[in-house]
Amino acid sequence: MPRVRIKHPDPNGAAKIHLLRILSEHLIYATKIIPVNDGFIVLTGTDEEIDKIFNTNLQRSLNDQNFNPIVPPELRAKRTIVIFNVDEYIYNQPTKEIEDELIGENSWLQDGIESIFKVPRTKIMKICLNQTAAAKKATESGILAFHMSIPAHNIKIEEFIPILTCMRCYQLESHPTNKCPRTKEHKVCSECANEGHTWKDCLSLEKKCLNCNGQHRTLANKCPKRKEIKEKKRNENKGKKNLTYSQATATTTTNPINPLINTSDCFNKDTATKIMACMMHAHIQNIARPGTYNDEINKVFKLNNLPSIILPENPPSADIFSMTTTIPQDNTAEETPLAATGATAKQTKTQETQNTINEDVQDSPPTPTQIKGSQLGLQIITRKSEGWPKHELNVQHIKFGIDTGLYKWRYTCAAYEEQELYIYITNNEVDLVNCFCITDDSQFKKIRNGLVQERTPPPNKHRYRHSSK
Repeated sequence: MPRVRIKHPDPNGAAKIHLLRILSEHLIYATKIIPVNDGFIVLTGTDEEIDKIFNTNLQRSLNDQNFNPIVPPELRAKRTIVIFNVDEYIYNQPTKEIEDELIGENSWLQDGIESIFKVPRTKIMKICLNQTAAAKKATESGILAFHMSIPAHNIKIEEFIPILTCMRCYQLESHPTNKCPRTKEHKVCSECANEGHTWKDCLSLEKKCLNCNGQHRTLANKCPKRKEIKEKKRNENKGKKNLTYSQATATTTTNPINPLINTSDCFNKDTATKIMACMMHAHIQNIARPGTYNDEINKVFKLNNLPSIILPENPPSADIFSMTTTIPQDNTAEETPLAATGATAKQTKTQETQNTINEDVQDSPPTPTQIKGSQLGLQIITRKSEGWPKHELNVQHIKFGIDTGLYKWRYTCAAYEEQELYIYITNNEVDLVNCFCITDDSQFKKIRNGLVQERTPPPNKHRYRHSSK
């Protein structure tokens, strides 16, 4: 559950009531408030309510009454986006100009940007926003800046890796503070590593870590011990995400029951039916009024007491419905007498010819076809100096090439969002015949991935058809 520490010099009952009153005046209702030594821990129902606590006007009201909210590290991570493969034109701009440009070109960033950090010697930028919802929006719709588009698949929310730390003896990944084997009277300084006082009373100018004996604060992020633990946990998380296909499908192949309905104790059949009905309703409304899917599904979710969610505003509803097929009525009419005539049906089956069998096969529902990339103006582009590989291209190779910058891709059909089309391409749902191009190295550097912008120079007119396509 989202929580935030709000410091106060005298966390008594009167201060608690006063804090709750200030929060409720700004439509923030705590689910629980816990007094601690230096203030209160406030629990809320959503991350959005925690975001509101750090609103400028509310912070001013809290500070006037000696309340000082501290941004929790997990919330800071949720509000921080990491942008990969940033174009040099954007990366080389001054930080202040980047901030002004992002706020000016993206209306959903009006709440502001806390900080921008360029990772040295890379094409990576970390941007800490002032709202969690803004970070989610960036990963869904991408970012506009300096007449260019940063696609959503190049943007990730920063991963938060918690490290269990005892705030009495400062051991890492050992035990929480309330289970520390040391007595409550035990005092050790996290600044200088000496016993007999805490960091509040430390006068030493020399820093020393209790865990690695390095010349830095015990809680410093640069501590090698902390970095080692974070790296280990990060690798463990990657291992869980990067399961092989056989590992990921092991449970579903042995137990084909629909997990959406049966595997969760708190997710019953009625709830699943409600969700499916709401989704179909929202898709139908989106076909009639494009761009209303997110608003419509949250509206019907609210009517059915379901939690609100954030989804793309304009998914391909028409394409989703066009993928559904029905068996022709003629087949049903022909098969009905056979099912109703006992001995006659058996006699008819023994006299079936191969032609009848072939006709039945032809009348089965058709397999959905791939989206034709050429109709979308799709181009997969490589440098002239690199060329295309002689071996047969596959989806994994194309995805790797796009992600690493070896290939670039762009298209002209605005009906598809960049992230949406990228997913279709990497899932082999796009027919790439006549989509492969070769261009000069100088022009290749200027080409931007995604929907074609006016500033993007066109590649050479000649197209290249790979032998595998």
